[in-house]
Amino acid sequence: MYLGDDHLEAPRGKGDCPEDDGLSCRPEHLEIDFRMMAADEDTVANPCILGRRSSAFCSLHLQARRTDLVFRREGEAARHRQHTRRNAMLEEEMSSLGFKAPKARKTGTTIAGLIYKDGVILGADTRATDDMVVADKNCMKIHYISPNIYCCGAGVAADAEITTQMMSSNLQLHALSTGRLPRVVTVNRMLKQMLFRYQGHIGASLIVGGVDVTGPHLYSIYPHGSTDKLPYVTMGSGSASAIAVFEDRYKPNMELEEAKKLARDAITAGIMCDLGSGSNVDLCIITKDKVDILRPFDQPGQRGRKHGQYRYKPGTSAILTESVTPLEIELVEEVIQRMDTE
Repeated sequence: MYLGDDHLEAPRGKGDCPEDDGLSCRPEHLEIDFRMMAADEDTVANPCILGRRSSAFCSLHLQARRTDLVFRREGEAARHRQHTRRNAMLEEEMSSLGFKAPKARKTGTTIAGLIYKDGVILGADTRATDDMVVADKNCMKIHYISPNIYCCGAGVAADAEITTQMMSSNLQLHALSTGRLPRVVTVNRMLKQMLFRYQGHIGASLIVGGVDVTGPHLYSIYPHGSTDKLPYVTMGSGSASAIAVFEDRYKPNMELEEAKKLARDAITAGIMCDLGSGSNVDLCIITKDKVDILRPFDQPGQRGRKHGQYRYKPGTSAILTESVTPLEIELVEEVIQRMDTE
């Protein structure tokens, strides 16, 4: 089916509709004619039904529907092209009305986690950035959820901080209500439901790790609410370098010291290969009996020591030529302003 552009008219301007109050455009006054040019099982006619809304909104909505309806379904590629055209048209129309879409913000972090023989190890760098400026050199990115569960946050620092605080409060209420130690899967479910509800507008990428009555668990949670349960995981702008270290050296049932070195090397790889990550390496070791936070565990980005003196005494470099040009300044006007000291 193909619906031509000439079969769909935008609403008329102010005063064209009978009994028009200038603020609304009623559905019965819109001349919309959907003609079925061909009928097949892949064709769906979905005319828009408008209520009492402004003429500008009706016009914008109808133009958006036009780009959705004027297409022949010839596979996924054609549908994606139509979506791109629709989004570009909506952005142009909204910009002409004074509305600007918010821009995505570039963030940087390297966080990682792995399961070893006796529990879970979480690791993170400590650099917080504001665009291309280092805002904080020693930012804590490993957040408390419950006595046996911790969470690493990447993305927008404020979103990750508030999200983990809310989850910690809700999980404490859940523990008081049930009278049992909370499980890691409970935190995963609560976080994914909350993030999915906000459709990705909360810019928090999280790694949740902990040990409960069923053993050690490790989850990665994305801003849109999707989750993965993995034996090792990395997130953030330096995750590509960190995951390469894990894939090369990780093995099940690792001992504590070997697992600590692996987590340190993974975070260090992210620090060295990504400008958004830097400073120190923090580790959080979670076992059934206790939690150890090693802050800092390592400082791979520590400033090196200068072995020589690079400041030269005045007169070390010879002056070959010297030229002095006097500046002639003519005083045109002199104004004396009294300072108010009362």
